Amino acid sequence: MIRRPLVVSLFGGRGRGRLICLGVLALVTAVAVGVGADRYAGPVGDRTVAPATRDWPVNEQISAGNLTVDLTRHPLPESGQLQVQVGAGKIIVRIPDSARVGIDATATAGTITVDGVQTGNGIDLQWSQPAPVTSHVALTLGIGLGDIEVNHE
Repeated sequence: MIRRPLVVSLFGGRGRGRLICLGVLALVTAVAVGVGADRYAGPVGDRTVAPATRDWPVNEQISAGNLTVDLTRHPLPESGQLQVQVGAGKIIVRIPDSARVGIDATATAGTITVDGVQTGNGIDLQWSQPAPVTSHVALTLGIGLGDIEVNHE
């Protein structure tokens, strides 16, 4: 069996199709990794956030680890925005059962579970709970690789 250099196979030979497929696959992978790379900036580790009314708007980001957002400890504001981004790990959100909030959750790869029921598992997941017209509190949750859990307590 004669072994040819990869460059020779690209311009003539039987391995051309495989090399082109490999190049396209490498390009798609590079773009997928590059998109949303800013999500992986930030501290690493487990963190719990329980914002008081004066702390809103809330913006939390970690590159890897578990981020727990506990909204049951303090009253929610009349209006506010909470944004959470995790590169890889888990987002857990605890919401008072009586709270009326809008939620947008996205996971590039992983699972989204709401009140113990899995709403999605796989790639490019999105789940939303529209805010009632009387509420102006919005939660935006995003994870690159991992799980999102939303629990009404």
